[in-house]
Amino acid sequence: MSKKNKMKNIVIGIMLLSSLSIWSQSDLEIEEAIDYELQLYPEYDANNVKIRVNDHRVNVSGLVDNLYKKNRIITLIAHIKGVKAVDDQIDVVAIPKKESEISLSIQKAVADNPSVDRFDIHWKVNKDTVFMEGTVHSRAEKEEFKELISTISGVAHIVDDVSIKYLSYRSDNQILADVLALIENDIILPDNLIDVSVEQGVVYLSGMVGSIPEKRRAFQHAWVMGVQDVNDDHLIVERILDKGTLKNNAAQDVLDWEIKEHIENAFEQNPFTMGRNLSVGVDHGKVTLYGRVMGNRSQEEALKIAKNTLGVREVESAILVTWANPLIDENIEKRIKEKLYYDSVWQDRKIEVNSVNGMVVLKGKPLGNFETKRLENYVLNLPGVKEVRNQLGLEQHTQSEAYLQATRQADEELKNDIESQLFWSPFVDSDDITVEVKSGVATVKGEVSSLFEQDAVIENCYEGGAISVINELSL
Repeated sequence: MSKKNKMKNIVIGIMLLSSLSIWSQSDLEIEEAIDYELQLYPEYDANNVKIRVNDHRVNVSGLVDNLYKKNRIITLIAHIKGVKAVDDQIDVVAIPKKESEISLSIQKAVADNPSVDRFDIHWKVNKDTVFMEGTVHSRAEKEEFKELISTISGVAHIVDDVSIKYLSYRSDNQILADVLALIENDIILPDNLIDVSVEQGVVYLSGMVGSIPEKRRAFQHAWVMGVQDVNDDHLIVERILDKGTLKNNAAQDVLDWEIKEHIENAFEQNPFTMGRNLSVGVDHGKVTLYGRVMGNRSQEEALKIAKNTLGVREVESAILVTWANPLIDENIEKRIKEKLYYDSVWQDRKIEVNSVNGMVVLKGKPLGNFETKRLENYVLNLPGVKEVRNQLGLEQHTQSEAYLQATRQADEELKNDIESQLFWSPFVDSDDITVEVKSGVATVKGEVSSLFEQDAVIENCYEGGAISVINELSL
């Protein structure tokens, strides 16, 4: 689509929306949904956080004791359907820790993460603030390092003085072509309502998206190799469709060779898949990924890219993950226990860790689905770990009548919680989904328009409190 025609579509779309479209959620409903959402995540200590909503714009203020918790609260709010903007006024007052202890925790966290250990980034700690400096080859690498540091207990602020040094010069036209391709082939972005221009290495995004997460995805896509900065001030959030911006109709017209080309091009824009020994096979929309990589992170990113690509109906990994210096079981257990000690969310949790021939079993009291997955991903990225068996929260119960009655009541509450999660998700058409719950296990049925929406439904079930999910969704 030409730039002139795309801008015409954007203008027409904005005019129609401003005159005809009304957000179906009121400010009060959004505020109540946010309060409810934060209650589902007690690990983020949001009791001292205050929410005010005006014209679908959320002002959030208060105190938390860690930078990571603050960032997660902001993300949870941004993922509520109907939220157009978030004004972050949260202050971080960290639990006092010695600078040497914070620095040592960062050192261990970096050593445990092969994907960031190779970065040329140095740090120093002054009270509760971490100062970063050095050089990386992409913004994604820098953001990965910052997120890692934010999880460390005692960290309240990060000062980022890391520069990006690209491996080669790229013209504005090359940058523009890459950004347009990533946005157009993203399964959820309304590419016909987004305009992209590039001037002297700076990418300008304008137009309209349907949610804050979509705006963030467009922003991330814009940071291709060679970009100096991204400006998305004129990319506004507005309600577009009841079904979000999922491009299910367009996906039906994408040919296998196009899917293969789109995934391979996306691999070359991602620092965790770029230059890796990866190949792509596509058969009637089913994608199979092949290759041999060092560490699990490259496989994770490859799967994510494939699932988010327009036209993909199924993804399978045949990637072989290897390690240069795998840890023995004793050291795997030691690393995990250290992680549980310095991590701001998992610290003080009584978690039992056992590793046998690289197979790790976790037992103890679980946190929410997101944090449990984060812990699992951390363990999977340790050199030498082959599998993680998550037994967090598994308990034995006697099948008494009182227990069965309590289970039935809990199942009804769980069903309501899951349906609430689905309703407030900007990526799910909850009208097309039905939920059944028995003994904490959720069964979801209905139609979804993409693998992305399917994953969002399953994630919502876990966020609602399901201990397991049976997926009977049709694509």
